[in-house]
Amino acid sequence: MKPKNLFLQKQQIALIVGLIVIAAGSAGLWGWGLYNAALEQQRAGLLALTRSQAQTIAAVARFDARDVNADNPEGAVGTTLSQVIDTYRHFEGFGKTGSFSFAVSTANGNNYYLETGGHKHLKSKLNADTDVLTKDVPMQLALSGHSGTIVTTNANGVEILAAYEFVDSLNLGIVGSIAIQEIRAPFIETGIIGIFSAIAIIIFGAVASYLLIRPLILKLAGQKKALEASERRFQDFAMSASEWLWEMDEDLKFTYFSDSFETSTGINAQKLIGRARQPITNSPESAESAEVWQNHIQDLKDRMPFSGFIYQTTDHNDNVIWLQSSGQPYFASDGTFLGYRGTGINVTEKVQIEEENKREREKAKIAQNRLISAIDILEDAFVLFDSNDRLVMCNEKYKQFYEKSADLFVPGNSFEEIIRGGAVRGQYAIPEGYDVEDWVQERMTAHRNSNSVLEQQLENGRWLKIAERKTPEGGYVGFRVDITDLKNAQQQAELANIAKSEFLTAMSHEIRTPMAGIIGLTDLLLEDELSDQQLDLAQGIRVSGQNLMAILNDILDQSKLEAGKIEIENTDFNFRHLIDETVQLFSAKYREKGLNLDVKIDADLPQSICADRLRIGQILSNLIGNALKFTENGGTTVSVRQLSQEDDNICLKFEVTDTGIGLTKNVQDKLFKPFAQADNSTSRIYGGTGLGLSISRKLVDLMHGQIDVSSQPGEGSTFWFTILCKKSELQVPDEPVTSRKKKWQSTKRLNILVAEDNDINQQIIRTILTQLGHDVTVRENGADTVQSVETDVFDLILMDARMPVMDGLEATRLIRAGTTPNKNIPIIALTADVVAKNMQDYLEAGMDEVCSKPLDLPKLMTAMNTLLDEEIHKLAS
Repeated sequence: MKPKNLFLQKQQIALIVGLIVIAAGSAGLWGWGLYNAALEQQRAGLLALTRSQAQTIAAVARFDARDVNADNPEGAVGTTLSQVIDTYRHFEGFGKTGSFSFAVSTANGNNYYLETGGHKHLKSKLNADTDVLTKDVPMQLALSGHSGTIVTTNANGVEILAAYEFVDSLNLGIVGSIAIQEIRAPFIETGIIGIFSAIAIIIFGAVASYLLIRPLILKLAGQKKALEASERRFQDFAMSASEWLWEMDEDLKFTYFSDSFETSTGINAQKLIGRARQPITNSPESAESAEVWQNHIQDLKDRMPFSGFIYQTTDHNDNVIWLQSSGQPYFASDGTFLGYRGTGINVTEKVQIEEENKREREKAKIAQNRLISAIDILEDAFVLFDSNDRLVMCNEKYKQFYEKSADLFVPGNSFEEIIRGGAVRGQYAIPEGYDVEDWVQERMTAHRNSNSVLEQQLENGRWLKIAERKTPEGGYVGFRVDITDLKNAQQQAELANIAKSEFLTAMSHEIRTPMAGIIGLTDLLLEDELSDQQLDLAQGIRVSGQNLMAILNDILDQSKLEAGKIEIENTDFNFRHLIDETVQLFSAKYREKGLNLDVKIDADLPQSICADRLRIGQILSNLIGNALKFTENGGTTVSVRQLSQEDDNICLKFEVTDTGIGLTKNVQDKLFKPFAQADNSTSRIYGGTGLGLSISRKLVDLMHGQIDVSSQPGEGSTFWFTILCKKSELQVPDEPVTSRKKKWQSTKRLNILVAEDNDINQQIIRTILTQLGHDVTVRENGADTVQSVETDVFDLILMDARMPVMDGLEATRLIRAGTTPNKNIPIIALTADVVAKNMQDYLEAGMDEVCSKPLDLPKLMTAMNTLLDEEIHKLAS
């Protein structure tokens, strides 16, 4: 009935004044009837609106969050409900008490409840309050899959009209409700007015009817608008979503597909209406897929909800496609099964990608297995750690090397965990003084240093060479190579080298000691007034001793050169004086053989240079001595000239030309090798060790020069060498060479303690010191020397290094550790042992200076003056 017609009827009734009672009764009955009509209309509208919202929510949920997780209602469901709430904020046609409530029942038994108020006084609450849910009868009916309306009492005891609906895809119950009182109130008021105010009804009936009916009309109009908006929203979501909606009846036959089904699949939906799911799919080929399909059909028959069921079919072009479907059974209010509702999506691309990925994984697995097989057969150990320094893989050889910690080689264990576990178990040979943690931290430092190579000793004595490299991804790849045999050979070589050095040291001492005695006694003899014949004899003895000493020095020099222990010491010196001094050493011998010895020095050469005076003299002496040895007629010429100059740097060339026997080309090729001579008869005829030229070549190399020879058999030879040196502006005075030495004198009497076990050396040292006016006390071993220091006072100690009972090093240590006034007495080592390492040991033991035997008297005198801080010894003028 339209409001206008209704209003006119009330006007006509109002005109019947005489029927006041009848009019009043009619008004009451009319109000009650109108209330019942409005209640039924409200029931239908509320149910339609609730059902519309259920469809809207389902579509919104799929559109906004396709993977709905009911265990996370604050996720996709929460997002959807918040949009529904926003819709009702602008909805005014549902009454003051109208509201919607929502509930989600999850698989783990939790229930989430959301209530929205109506008419601009909306409130929302999402909780897991089971008590609230148990009191909500309409919600229980909704969650059980039913749909309908009911007049009941809510949790607050208020009588309500409720419509309930179930969204199966979300496992979501929806209840729309309005208080009965709100529906009933207008009509109760109408009845009271009709009974007690008949006259007023008659007068104002038309107006009152109009005013009472108008809110209902507006309310119904608002519900209709909301329903239309909900339907439009549902259609929009359904059209825009990539998923489609479907519905089955109680016979499991399709009754509905949304429009997006055909768009997404290319299948005509109308051809599927009235058909069951199974017949429209391709027959499964494998037993496994047949079983899956059979289980799915059984679930449908058992009215079970399902999710993510994937099956294969074909589109209109007979192309194979893959579809995924989810569904929920729905029931009538009395529990009767009505069918299924659900969603579907085309997952063909996803399945194809997964199949392609599966094929790629299988290929990668095959390649990985091949790689692992190849790595396992490597003779060396292999290991790989990822960017987090956790083990990825290792081969069997790696586990064999580290047997004690092999059980720790589990992928995912960190490098630090593995080595710490191995260290605790004694896997590694940890050096003394290290605890496990110190060793682990040091090993970690080396490990983090990418591209590191180190050697590691295991507890079983084996040695591994470790090479680790950083990968582009930030991980580490490492190899372990067993170098035990190489390490043992190296240690044997080192032991052999030590034995060689010790042998040379011992031989040096044993040979040099008697030679020092011979040369020392000869020097003492030369200090006396001798006849010319006696002087020649004494000098002959001295030269012979020096020759023997030169041979010994050659052997020691060769050893030191091989060990790389000779260093060039550059000093400023008078260059011409060196040449003259070296030549004069051989003048007498050349005269004896009737040979000439000439010197040619370019006038442009500097007076002084900065170079190693000792080594240049040694090379020249060797070449001049060789020329003398192999020349019977003619003579030898020593020449020096400058090849080039750049600023203060000059290159000098020395040539020693003889008229001797000459050399063949074959001999020249091997001449500068150790122990090489022209042939085996050479050493018998001419003597020598064959070391001189080898030593000369190595010394020239150290001075950045070259050495070579040009020769023809029977025509003589020219040996030459070059050196790089610096021009010196230092004016070094000439030191004339004389046949007799100047004598040393002392200005002060000293009390000197001499520790020496050799009788000859005792005699030489005592004679030299007593001639200088000093008091000398001699002790034959270190123990007697220490005892004398504790009881007597001395100015200086001359200490032999090698003595019986106690050597000089131990005696020096005891003296330095003592408490006597002699604790800090100057101590000079006198030793025939000239190995550099041993000489360093003497200084570290507490000796102040080292002088070699045979005694170099100027060096000894200078050392004594320096240590006593006084020029006590001087050359006589």
